Amino acid sequence: MVGMRMERALAIPCKVWPGWFSNERGVEVDIPGAHNIVIFVDKSDVIVKGDISAREAVRGWIKIHVIRFEDDSAIVDLPQPSLTEGTRIKIPKSYIEEMSL
Repeated sequence: MVGMRMERALAIPCKVWPGWFSNERGVEVDIPGAHNIVIFVDKSDVIVKGDISAREAVRGWIKIHVIRFEDDSAIVDLPQPSLTEGTRIKIPKSYIEEMSL
């Protein structure tokens, strides 16, 4: 379509499940070489292709904001503080994906 601009976001892979509230999602991020990070975010902070199941987590992506790149890694901010790591984490640069919204 002419004149239509597609929005894009930087995101990292995760598992997504419903949160306690209708606008909330639970997210588990498995960082290679580190432990899993669990976070609860607004549903607008995740990208899921398909429906979310209350029975099991589905594959998705959580939107991030890159603070800086360092060689093969990146310092990024999550949309909300995780339960164990806070908001800012270090991840492999190759883990970041550009997603269409």
